[in-house]
This record gives sequence, C-alpha cells and structure tokens, in this order.
Amino acid sequence: WRKQAGSRTEEIQPSTFHWHSSAVLSLEWGALDETGLAPDVHHLYSGGSECTLVIWELPEGKRSYLPRFPAPLLSLKGCHSQREEIGMESFLAVGCADNSIVVVNVATKSKVCTVAGLQVPYDRVVSLGVNKQGRAEVSLLMSSRGALQRYDLDQDCQVSKLSVSYNQDHAPYARSTGKRGPTKPKLGGASTTMVSYCCDEKHLCTLEQNADGLGAWLKFWRFNPSTQRYEVERTV
Repeated sequence: WRKQAGSRTEEIQPSTFHWHSSAVLSLEWGALDETGLAPDVHHLYSGGSECTLVIWELPEGKRSYLPRFPAPLLSLKGCHSQREEIGMESFLAVGCADNSIVVVNVATKSKVCTVAGLQVPYDRVVSLGVNKQGRAEVSLLMSSRGALQRYDLDQDCQVSKLSVSYNQDHAPYARSTGKRGPTKPKLGGASTTMVSYCCDEKHLCTLEQNADGLGAWLKFWRFNPSTQRYEVERTV
C-alpha cells in the first residue's frame, strides 16, 4: 500500500505484485544501501519455499533475485539500527528452515557468510547489527524455550542468551481459597510469540502466551550497562 502523491484525500492506494508460486513466508523492508539509491526508491524483500530471495524495487515493482538458499526462507531482518554502522545498511540476515543463517549483501547480491548447525532451533531473526567490538551480530528468537540468543557471526559463537518467558516456577497466578492455600495452575509452558527492539536496542518488548491460551504477558525491558543485560521494567 502507498499514499497517492498529490491526493487531497490522502487515500492509500494498493498495489499487487506477483512472483511467488506458494505462500510468502517472510517479508522485510530495506534501507538505503551504499550505492546511493534515490530516496524515493524503496526495497522490499520477500522469501518462501522457493529458496529464493526476491528483491523488489518500489513503487515500480521491478524485481531481482538471489537464488539457491539451503532451505525455505522463514525470516528476514535488515540492519535498521541508528548506531552508524557503516556498510551494514545493505546487509540482510536470512533465517532458513534448516536452522541456518545466511547474511547477504543486497547491493551486490552476494552471500557474505553462512552459519549452520546451531544447537537450538530458532523461530526468527530479530535483529542484525554491529556490537561494540565491531563484529556483526544477530539476535535469534527461540519461542519454544522462551529464549533470545545473541550470536556473533564473525567469531561463530554465542554472545549471550536471555530468558524472556515465564516458566512454571515464577509465572503469575491467582490466589486460591482452597485448604492448602495458594496454588499455581499447570501452565503447560509459555512461549514468546513477538519480540521487538527499539532503534538503539536500549529497550526491548516481548509478548508471550501460555500454550493453553489462558494467559498472555507483555513485558518491557531496559538494557543495564553495568550488568550488560536486559532487565524487566514492567509487565502487563
């Protein structure tokens, strides 16, 4: 959808583009790259079971391709932070169904690196950027284990892992009037379904829900520079 230029009523005009032969599994907006594209040209990336990254140039709908990924493309994440990461604005992290990560340069349409054989299956790539040491780093969400993993792509190792979901021991529960006092219901485990960083990654927001659908929590986190970890500020 896009706003019609010069429209007095500011109507949003839809546009439909076709290429994928099956369901689109991942979408991501692109930032300007180092080739200096005009500000009125925008990139949209899409992926699916074809194992091909499609690069759309909007509003014209022109497209180019980067094929032969190892598995269907389940998640896409560009470098959108505001920490002046020179050269990273054209990079895109691609999460594949075989539990691998492929980082591509969409400006040159080349694959920069591939990380395969991660021990814990992840659901999606949450962020892509450069850490304080100047190395490329991604954040991966593992919803089944309620964990957010930061992974160093240059050194091919885990940097940290944050537990973002309630577990059976500290989940909130209502007090019971039974003979044995307060009890906790059997939650069946909580899984994190959504994660979002703010632009400078000093804040984090997570949404999680019980397997039975009876409880959901929205949590706001703040990064503590002294402990180098995210801490919960508020739970709703």
